[in-house]
Amino acid sequence: MNDQNRDNFCYLLGLNPFREDRYEQADIVKAIDSRKSKWESATKANRGGSKAVYTAYVCLDLVPEMRRVMDNKVLRHNEFEDARKILRAKASRLIRSSVVFRNGAISICPSAIRNLMKAVAWENVEEDTLIEASGISNTPLPRVVDAQVINCFEALNDIGLWHPYDFVNRIISIPSLAVEANTLDEFSSYDDFRGSFKTVYNRLSSVSPGKVRNQDAYINVGRSLNLVQTDEQIGSLIAYCRCRLSLKPVLTMMDDDSGQPFDHGYIDNIIDTFVSGRDLDEDLAVYILEDYCLRKGYPANFSGKDSGLAVCPSCTAMIPSSDSLFFCPVCGSPVRTMCPVCGKIQAAGNRNCSGCGSNLSESRTEAEKMDSRVRSYISVGEVESAKNQLSDLKAKYPRYGQNEELSDLVSSTDGRLACIRSRVSEDSIARNLYDLKTCVEESLSDFPDLLSDGEIRNRYDEACSKVSEADALCVQAASKSGEEATELYIRASAICPDHPDAVSQLKGRPPEGPADASAEARSDCVILRYAVPEERRGMTFCIYRGSGAYPEVDQSTVPLAETDRGAFSDNTPDPGIAYFYRIYSKRWGVLSREYAECGPAMVVREVTNVTITPVEDGFVIRYLVPSGCTRVRVWRKEGGTPAGEGEETEIADTGSGVFEDHGLRGGQVYSYLFVAEYEYDGDVERSLGTVFNCETPLYPDPVDDMVIRWNKEDGTYTARWSRTERVDLYCSQKRPQMFGRTASLEDLGRWMSKIVPLETFAGGCTFALEPGSAVYVYPVIPVGETGVRGTESLVANLRPFRDVEKKLDGGDCLLTATWPDGAGEAVILINGADDDPSAEKVTVTREEYEQKGYVRVPMKGASRRTISMFAVYDVEGERMRSIGISTDVWSGTYRKVAYSLRSDPVKGENGRMRVHVRIECQGAVSVPRCVMVLVPEGIPLKMNDGEIVWESEDPMVLKDGRYEGDFVLEKDRSALDRMRPFFPRKEDYSRFRFVHPLRRL
Repeated sequence: MNDQNRDNFCYLLGLNPFREDRYEQADIVKAIDSRKSKWESATKANRGGSKAVYTAYVCLDLVPEMRRVMDNKVLRHNEFEDARKILRAKASRLIRSSVVFRNGAISICPSAIRNLMKAVAWENVEEDTLIEASGISNTPLPRVVDAQVINCFEALNDIGLWHPYDFVNRIISIPSLAVEANTLDEFSSYDDFRGSFKTVYNRLSSVSPGKVRNQDAYINVGRSLNLVQTDEQIGSLIAYCRCRLSLKPVLTMMDDDSGQPFDHGYIDNIIDTFVSGRDLDEDLAVYILEDYCLRKGYPANFSGKDSGLAVCPSCTAMIPSSDSLFFCPVCGSPVRTMCPVCGKIQAAGNRNCSGCGSNLSESRTEAEKMDSRVRSYISVGEVESAKNQLSDLKAKYPRYGQNEELSDLVSSTDGRLACIRSRVSEDSIARNLYDLKTCVEESLSDFPDLLSDGEIRNRYDEACSKVSEADALCVQAASKSGEEATELYIRASAICPDHPDAVSQLKGRPPEGPADASAEARSDCVILRYAVPEERRGMTFCIYRGSGAYPEVDQSTVPLAETDRGAFSDNTPDPGIAYFYRIYSKRWGVLSREYAECGPAMVVREVTNVTITPVEDGFVIRYLVPSGCTRVRVWRKEGGTPAGEGEETEIADTGSGVFEDHGLRGGQVYSYLFVAEYEYDGDVERSLGTVFNCETPLYPDPVDDMVIRWNKEDGTYTARWSRTERVDLYCSQKRPQMFGRTASLEDLGRWMSKIVPLETFAGGCTFALEPGSAVYVYPVIPVGETGVRGTESLVANLRPFRDVEKKLDGGDCLLTATWPDGAGEAVILINGADDDPSAEKVTVTREEYEQKGYVRVPMKGASRRTISMFAVYDVEGERMRSIGISTDVWSGTYRKVAYSLRSDPVKGENGRMRVHVRIECQGAVSVPRCVMVLVPEGIPLKMNDGEIVWESEDPMVLKDGRYEGDFVLEKDRSALDRMRPFFPRKEDYSRFRFVHPLRRL
């Protein structure tokens, strides 16, 4: 880039940067000279302090640099390129003043181009250049309505009409014209219109001027309509008129909102509100809006794509506001970046990530360095180092943009290295030492550290040694002839079987091939036997295998195995696959022309991993389907004799490895024979079969009389039943789908939770449940691995109300409590048990409670009432209550209790005083227990303010309305004015209140 502190020379000289090829060097020199003269004239103007004079002096100072740059071909081209970027940035603003059609094409509003031309003020830059610089393919709006139709609508609209039928009816309605024609309505045909219009038009044409008001306007409409008379034109006009009428408020609204661009959300709302559902041509309505915006110069987006724009911070060009745009398409500067740590896309100028707070510059720099190290390791074949570095990069910068590419690069390089290792191993086994040596040496350019692998190094060293020995023998053989040369080549081949010189010389003397091959398939292998040639010195035998067909073999084919024996055991066959074999002789690295072949041979496997689980009236049988098996056939026989030996029943099997066999007798032994079948080319191979025996159990009757009671003392539950067998309890919050009375204990353990009893006894147990739970409890009698399921009971240990508070209100009691989650109602029983029909019941919904904030308990004149408060839940459609919370409530009416205190010395005990207490309560038989509290100073206001020095009987029985008691204290602790009685039980204050005597001050 050129110096950004000066104006671009193309701009100063009035050169069009997009027409660089038009300017010769002489043209540019001429432009510089012309501008220099102009600037010199400006400096001589009388306004010496004006901006124009200052600018002229600045430009004159640039002339030498201008000549230097524009005289150099490279610098001149760079100056033009910079000018193009400047102009592209300025022209990019045209997108803000464009209409994006529904089909995605863009048309620039003509007024926007003219305005930008004035703002840019770049001499010799035309409108076409600005459009080219903007990168917008300026597409004219395709016309979908005939011009005559539009002209006809405009004429109708000039006289306030929105339909051609309305024009005909208006003219007919003018009395002075006396037109004799039929009026039109929405059901009139196009022929009706043409007939009436012809009469109307002829009458208008024959009327003398000035006879009818607006006569000229009517004649103009008639002339326009006279040109629109085909069915297609009339239909198009009516559709256009209906759309324009429906869009009339829209166009006014767009005029009012013209200060903002109309995005696709704004346009979609217009279509949904004013077009959709009104039997209008939506495409025509959109065309009308597109044309209106274009003519009025309103930027609008009718496509479904986002039209958001952003400003490039470097060149100020308008660019798409998209998270997928990372570089400015005008100047190439970064505009967005992705944090390599958290992956958040954000402005490129951010110092710290707005997502995770990491330093973006430092993170990118370090990630790029780690990226470079990965690629560097790959370039020298250090795959393990590259893997480790890539692992570190992903761990530290998991959202780095090149991670996926680096993973592919490392993976492909690792795959190539694995192929090289595999080829070296195969060559070593097949004794293709020359190929091994060549492979390693060709790979060293990509993997310089390949020989640091000890195994490859040993094999390579061996291959080099053998190839060197074979080279020496081949060199000797080349100087010999006849049998002597042949013997040397044979020796070379024995050392390095694939040495090219030895192979080329000996390939004309291939060994005799084997014969009479046979294949015997066993349970896990195929045994091959073949006749070897009589002369077999230095000969080996190569075994080749094909699946489904004989293998194609040439000198480069890698054999399954190579042996020097006349038999071979193939221990790697997959069951169910038909294998075909070819056996070649090999000597001196040359394969025989003849070969022996055998096949097909197929290994069949027996059915294994059979489990037979007893159920209510039979078995559930599971087994492992052998690999490659077409089907498994199963026979069942009753009794101890194996199935298949006498009468048996074949069982229909789904082939899924599990089936159920029902309808069997209890206490009987059954035998099952499993046979695996394999199909190939229409033939079926069967395994010998495996036999499994199992006895059906005799199940006891299920537990159907279980009763569960709640133990109020400790909140546990006791379950009882009449069965004598061992019974386990299982529970589940939902009733599981179970069929029949029996199920495997394993399945029961998956479906439900086993209850661990707190205590067991004959015919029952005690257990506990989690608070707030409602569960189904199932009694299960275990029989081996099967459970006999009894009838379930629904047990609810639902959360009760907590923090119950009482408040008196007008003789009634108001209850408040902490409402447990999930409870929908509260039931309050008053002075009775749950099963007492005479008990008074109050029911309050949660909504009612939340509205009032309390539950009102009517006292009905009683001073005390006992209530039990239950929370009610909906458990799978059944209303269930929680444990009840019981308490006494009081009406607030109480009896006054008067008391008096006096003291006198205790005879014979100096320093001790006897305090006499008298308590009186009119109308009462007894008064609850009370205590006397003494404080060191002042008056006790609460029971725990001081020391309890006396406690009465419980209750205090009154005689003649009074109770008397006494107690002894030390004299210094017997101050009566520092004593007061209190009721220890809070609820006693609901019935009795102390009346304290006045103390003299």
